[in-house]
Formats: sequence, C-alpha cells, structure tokens
Amino acid sequence: MPKCSKCGKNIKFIHSEGKNIILNPAPRYYITTGERQGELFIMENGKRNFGFLAASDGIKGYKLHDCFR
Repeated sequence: MPKCSKCGKNIKFIHSEGKNIILNPAPRYYITTGERQGELFIMENGKRNFGFLAASDGIKGYKLHDCFR
C-alpha cells in the first residue's frame, strides 16, 4: 500500500476528474443528502458526494487524506 510522503501513513488513490485524489484507505459509510450538506466524500467511481456518517450501511466512500485537505 502506498504511503504519504508527508506523514508516512497509508493512503489510497482514486482517479477523478482527470487526476488522482489522495484518500485515507479505510472506507466509511454515508447517507447522502442530495445537496452540499454534510461531509465531502469520494466514492469508488471517483464521484464526489456529500452526506452524513452512517454506522454500518449506506454508500461506501472515502475521506480526503488529512495532509491534503
């Protein structure tokens, strides 16, 4: 697994909108809001979405890596 050059933590890349986005590797699950409310998360297909963290079900997504927010 690739590591961040700034902090040394594991990272994940997803290709979106013509570039690679650097993400935290652990997936989280969200309930989407349909609007720009809640947290930004990136889905496996590279699409950006907004929603609120769900306990165990919802849409799987990833947060931007902490060093690149």
